[in-house]
Amino acid sequence: MALLWGLLVLSWSCLQGPCSVFSPVSAMEPLGWQLTSGPNQEQVSPLTLLKLGNQEPGGQTALKSPPGVCSRDPTPEQTHRLARAMMAFTADLFSLVAQTSTCPNLILSPLSVALALSHLALGAQNHTLQRLQQVLHAGSGPCLPHLLSRLCQDLGPGAFRLAARMYLQKGFPIKEDFLEQSEQLFGAKPVSLTGKQEDDLANINQWVKEATEGKIQEFLSGLPEDTVLLLLNAIHFQGFWRNKFDPSLTQRDSF
Repeated sequence: MALLWGLLVLSWSCLQGPCSVFSPVSAMEPLGWQLTSGPNQEQVSPLTLLKLGNQEPGGQTALKSPPGVCSRDPTPEQTHRLARAMMAFTADLFSLVAQTSTCPNLILSPLSVALALSHLALGAQNHTLQRLQQVLHAGSGPCLPHLLSRLCQDLGPGAFRLAARMYLQKGFPIKEDFLEQSEQLFGAKPVSLTGKQEDDLANINQWVKEATEGKIQEFLSGLPEDTVLLLLNAIHFQGFWRNKFDPSLTQRDSF
């Protein structure tokens, strides 16, 4: 049996300058991110992942209607492309975490990170969307959020559970279409931040504690004062062997 909890947070905060999307923050340590390879490799700081320069007037996030090609049931070719993309993303993520980690053993949840980034892609366009697709190895395919959502549904409630939550700056004008698709595809319900950091942190950490069944007691210790959007997800996976071991042939030993 394999039991795994994965938790990820993405925070979008408008600083004095371009808005930035912060990198995934794990329960252990922040990550750096390299978006290209070769001589023109771009090393992005541990806090900044993407520059958002494509907001619509009024500060609203942009969201296009789901493409017609994003059918409810993915084709075999779409499934194969998704599998290849997730394997490539997983290899990139593990490599980067291994480079910065001080721990000899690593356990991480690439699917949790991919789900949060694809959730973010729902409200992205132009250069931001291209950068997200590049990181996720999604090419120009517009269906990644829908395909990942379908994948999670197909895994079934017995082995896989996803909890997601979206925190918004109070009064921030965000499109209803984004909110509807966020809940439809990822089950992420919107909650308004109070603007009082102590109260907001208590509420967020309480949600994390409940979503992880008490496995993570305190996830965040601080928030940027000008946080606009906070995406959270927690994944629970409990898998069973297709061919189980015979208990009479097993014994305790060093692993």
